[in-house]
Amino acid sequence: MEKVCVNHPESPSVGSCKACEKPVCLMCITEVQGVSFCSDACGAAYQEVKDWLERPAAEEEWNPLADAKGKPAAAPKAAAPAATPAPAPILPQAAETTGERMYNAFDSVLPTPPAPPAPAGPNRTGLYVAIAAAVLLVIGGVFLFSGNKTDEKPTEIANVPPKPVEPPKPVAEPPKPVVNVDPPKPVEPPKPVEPPKPLVKVEPPPPVKIEPPKPIEPPKPVIEPPKPVVKVEPPPPVKVEPPKPVEPPKPVVEPPKPVVKVEPPPPVKVEPPKPVVKVEPPKPVEPPKPVEPPKPEPPPAPHLAFIRDPWGKEKIGTWYRVKTSSGGKESYKDVGLRETGAGYRVLVTQASADGKTEPEQFTWTEPEEVSVFGSVNGDVKGSKYAADVVRTKASKPSQFVFKDGPHAGAYFASDAVLAKLETQSVKVKDREFTCTVMETEAKDGKKGTTTWFSAQTPLAIVKWEGDGATSAIVDFGDDWEKRPAFPAAPAPVIAKVDPPKPVEPPKPVPPPPVEPPKPVEPPKPPPPPPPVKVDPPKPAEPPKPVEPPKPVEPPKPPPPVKDSAKEEAAARAKKSMADAGALIREASPMYGEVSNAMDALPSDKAALRDLYRKAERVQLKLSDARILYSGIRSDVPDPATVDRRVKQLDELLEGVQEALKTLRSRID
Repeated sequence: MEKVCVNHPESPSVGSCKACEKPVCLMCITEVQGVSFCSDACGAAYQEVKDWLERPAAEEEWNPLADAKGKPAAAPKAAAPAATPAPAPILPQAAETTGERMYNAFDSVLPTPPAPPAPAGPNRTGLYVAIAAAVLLVIGGVFLFSGNKTDEKPTEIANVPPKPVEPPKPVAEPPKPVVNVDPPKPVEPPKPVEPPKPLVKVEPPPPVKIEPPKPIEPPKPVIEPPKPVVKVEPPPPVKVEPPKPVEPPKPVVEPPKPVVKVEPPPPVKVEPPKPVVKVEPPKPVEPPKPVEPPKPEPPPAPHLAFIRDPWGKEKIGTWYRVKTSSGGKESYKDVGLRETGAGYRVLVTQASADGKTEPEQFTWTEPEEVSVFGSVNGDVKGSKYAADVVRTKASKPSQFVFKDGPHAGAYFASDAVLAKLETQSVKVKDREFTCTVMETEAKDGKKGTTTWFSAQTPLAIVKWEGDGATSAIVDFGDDWEKRPAFPAAPAPVIAKVDPPKPVEPPKPVPPPPVEPPKPVEPPKPPPPPPPVKVDPPKPAEPPKPVEPPKPVEPPKPPPPVKDSAKEEAAARAKKSMADAGALIREASPMYGEVSNAMDALPSDKAALRDLYRKAERVQLKLSDARILYSGIRSDVPDPATVDRRVKQLDELLEGVQEALKTLRSRID
């Protein structure tokens, strides 16, 4: 497998580092004196080790504690021949650092340096030991005198072995006069380090130089000082061994080891303990009061439910047929419930007159908002009643709705005067309707009307008789598709006409007798007119001075009148357009499925019926949208847009109608 660069995995390697043997590419290779490295750091380390190995031999450093026990000077010389460099112990691979691995690698490549020559000259070890002991005694006396001014004899420090390091106690005690060196804080043992991955460059951690702590002046006794809360970042994991008692070294000359200059870590700033702030516990928060759920809107009163939503209790497909007679002509009209949903009803109507049947018409209705303005009490020939005065959007005059009794729910116009109020039963086919019979008095020269009202039918009026016209429910059912056909128009009756009787000729009239003319007397001359007396003209009065006209104040402009009807019409038009758009969006995917399936109709009858039902739903939704657009044409500012959409819907409905005919022929 071809090696890739450690720093750029996407590039192939062109060589390896001389120091760490990692593969590198052309972008990161570094040349130092003709040798390839992966970085300047590896090149610098390599050059430093090489320079150290090639340095001239140095003289043996003098150890002032070598002859502390007064050994003869010949003893070190006797051990000089055994100054052969001892082989370094081989540490386990997991404990070696990067620097040690580099040292071992270069040590195996480069030749072993020659042994240093034995030191020459006089041996002055005893003199140096004496000077060191005197300095230590002086320093110990100074510290002892400054710490405790007593006459106690200072203890000889040179002959006292170092005390074992004890961990600090939690309670501070007054220090003893002997100078104690605080041990370093215990450091947690380092966590096991996973071996480095082959292609990851890991920089070795910087070695830490641990300096012995300086003597600290004894603090004043403090009783239970507050524990300082200081957040100190933990130092990098360093394996620190406890100090062992220092034994005088044997005069054995060991080969010098490479000295690596390690910069001391930056001093850690320890902030003085801050005063502990007494934090009061937070007061318990009162739980929020339970929010009462909104009270549901109370349902309308039972006697107002019918006027609000007459089709609310009917099932889809229910229909009623009404027969109307006026002026010797009869017409029929069927009304049914096509679709119902949350907050809306779709009614379908079809009329027939003079043997001609009109197409079906769809009407979108919604439950009316009923507003109660008051109540009235009345008496009709001994029949007392109590009614509410209500108004809806559909009814211009207010309506009187009976509250209770056998007439509860029935209503009549507030501008009508009742002349009769009673209860009757009207039978239509095999069903009886309990009706409230209301007869109104004549008004404005028109005869009164009689209405048979029943809340058992959504049409409300079972029968009606007026001035030369009648209407009544003659048929009903629960399936709009299974209605019977409209009755055919009656055949024209040819009346028998008798031939005219012969006209007798008029009898001759005898001429009247002519009398002779009488003689005419000449007219008398008129008498002369009397003389006219002319009065002298009276002196004319001087004209009165005319007052100048007063300036006419211009009329104040009338305050703008808000047209609530236009606002309601605009809001209704906006809602209708939104509803029509939603219906078209719902019908679009089904229309696409039906249109695509018409090119290759399946042979399975079940699939054909499924397509037929989808086409019916598309027709219903598009028809409802057309009804909504047609109903707002007069309320929109641009009727041409509505006409264009209605025309488009008509074209779509024609296509759906043809698809329904084709599917019906295949199913049958």
